[in-house]
Amino acid sequence: MAALARTEPVYQAGTLSGNPLATAAGCAVLDHVCAADYEELSSRAARFARDLGASITAGGLGAGVASVGPLVGLFVAPPGITIDLPTDYDGCPGHRRPRCVPEVLPRHAGRGIALAPGPYEALFPGLAHTELELALAVEVAGEAAAEVAAAMERT
Repeated sequence: MAALARTEPVYQAGTLSGNPLATAAGCAVLDHVCAADYEELSSRAARFARDLGASITAGGLGAGVASVGPLVGLFVAPPGITIDLPTDYDGCPGHRRPRCVPEVLPRHAGRGIALAPGPYEALFPGLAHTELELALAVEVAGEAAAEVAAAMERT
């Protein structure tokens, strides 16, 4: 267990992978969505990704944010580092997020926002998330980035 992510190199995910209840819930959702829902979700995720990257960069950290359909990938780096977004597994950034990022993000979760601390965890903005909630997430991420950047300057 000591070799597993969040701070170590072995990544494991899938809390609900194969869980019968989660699978049934997913199938039920698929019975109720239509093409317009997928288009709206993709558009919402793309806007969220763009705004999230801009907010983190404005806070003083490097950021690379990509969206594909409803998924958003977030890569954060120390100030001054440019992130080239990966196009395949081999192109994933070899760096880790600044060490203090996992400690800063939970402090901001009290405002109702919890961003994943690991660089290989996807964000899933959904149709239930309002524009106000997504804007709050962008704001909180920018504030967290500014806190991390300031801490890095002090060290």
